[in-house]
Amino acid sequence: MSLDKLYWQITNLDSNNSQPLSFRTWGAFTCSGLPVAEKTFLDEGLSADALAGEIVEWADAQLENSMPELVAEKFSTAVARHPNQVERGAYAVTYVTSLSLLIG
Repeated sequence: MSLDKLYWQITNLDSNNSQPLSFRTWGAFTCSGLPVAEKTFLDEGLSADALAGEIVEWADAQLENSMPELVAEKFSTAVARHPNQVERGAYAVTYVTSLSLLIG
């Protein structure tokens, strides 16, 4: 989230700081996150609470499994080697702002 704040400061879009947290995923002019895992949850008639519990349980497991890799290298290094960065430069904003935070 600190990447978005820096990016918005650079682009003179400080008003984006007052947007809800969901804006960081769905809004324009945000820094792309670094995907750790992905899963589609099917509508199997679960209650909202049961579905939320299933999602949180899955997310916790993914974080636990990914933690050794996440702490083994700098965020900027992980972003730079991600296929979207390598193939299309799609993560350039995230990469540049992460490097700026290291300097600052």
